[in-house]
Amino acid sequence: MPSLRARVIHRLIFVALAASLASVARAGEGPMTVGSLQPLATLAASDAEYGAVFGAEVAVSGNVVAVGAPQQSGGEYCANGGGAVYVYEKPANGWQNMAQTAELTSDASCMMVLAAFSGDTIVAMDLGCTGDGFFDTGAIFVFVKPEGGWTNMEPTATLSISGVQGCNVHFALTAAINKEQNLIVAGVGPHNDLLVYQKPAGGWANTDQPSAIIKAPTGSSDEFGFHLALDGSVLAVGDEETSPGGAVYVFNLSKKGAQPLATLTPSNPQIIPGMGFGVAIAGDTIIAGSPLANSDQGIIYVFEKPVAGWSTMTETAQLSVANIPSDFAILGENLALNPAGNAVVSGYLSGGPPDSLGYVFLKPAGGWQTTSTPTYGLFADGSGEPGNFDSAVAVSQTNIVLGAGGTNDEAGAAFVFAH
Repeated sequence: MPSLRARVIHRLIFVALAASLASVARAGEGPMTVGSLQPLATLAASDAEYGAVFGAEVAVSGNVVAVGAPQQSGGEYCANGGGAVYVYEKPANGWQNMAQTAELTSDASCMMVLAAFSGDTIVAMDLGCTGDGFFDTGAIFVFVKPEGGWTNMEPTATLSISGVQGCNVHFALTAAINKEQNLIVAGVGPHNDLLVYQKPAGGWANTDQPSAIIKAPTGSSDEFGFHLALDGSVLAVGDEETSPGGAVYVFNLSKKGAQPLATLTPSNPQIIPGMGFGVAIAGDTIIAGSPLANSDQGIIYVFEKPVAGWSTMTETAQLSVANIPSDFAILGENLALNPAGNAVVSGYLSGGPPDSLGYVFLKPAGGWQTTSTPTYGLFADGSGEPGNFDSAVAVSQTNIVLGAGGTNDEAGAAFVFAH
């Protein structure tokens, strides 16, 4: 069985909801969910190529959706200009099947991976390449919405690090930006450092000097820095190789650096790689996925901040899916948390239609509780062929976005749902 890291690299090279929704149970095809959600719209790229893996990453900010296609225009072979991020703005009359509003690219990219979206700022990662198919030092591309609105464009700014070269040194596969859009954090290996970039007074600009470097804490593994989530000044870093069972490290960021706040661990450590492969934060809630737990079906761990503040602790609740329609589901690899912290969305390794492509868990009135019954299943409308759905997810206060980069001969697909 390939490692989770290998599967991620392969894939990249390839919620209150309306009470009036009808209750649906798909007997024999999956868990007994309270209801099902069908997409409002299917998003397409006007120039998407087979093998572009459109939908490998998705992000949403308000009524604007971003969809990554890391292999568009030669990304698989590390050709310059590889990868694209497509931007979709909700029409005045509501979401509908549509092509992109704008396409974000970089002539300097190798394989550009969508990492984060907040407000008017989209962050993408360039994995970097040497020209012969090997990875080299990468970069962070920052796209800021122009005054006239989103349009086809190159990066507003490129963030990198000086004095580092070589195939074994590279930015991680993810980055995070906070909702104030003034901090960007990325990991860099193999030394497991976190790089913090602070937005200058005049706006994002090219730089190779991070404002701070955060060293990996004692006890963390080589995976520290690959899974990040940022809300305000609070940073959550997942590390699925921390023994036993994985961990999430929580920091408070300031101009002086990073103050460790807590280490979050599972109460029932099951396996390595464990909890921390997927991580998200919103206000007083942090979620982390353990895709290989629960006999390869996956568990999502929910942590709620104590009254006295974040402290070292085990989870508040565990979310899973009973009778999930997959022998190898890896629930929690791709997960998202809405801004209010009361809706958890997760994709999984689905066989595609007619099975669900992901699940929604809504926070009960009394607080998060352990459950194996999701509130809703997310179903495609037949726009993707069965098989190879490893669904990426994102959620805003009003919309859920699901991407499936592996379907349709890796041309990919993306869907928008209401909640």
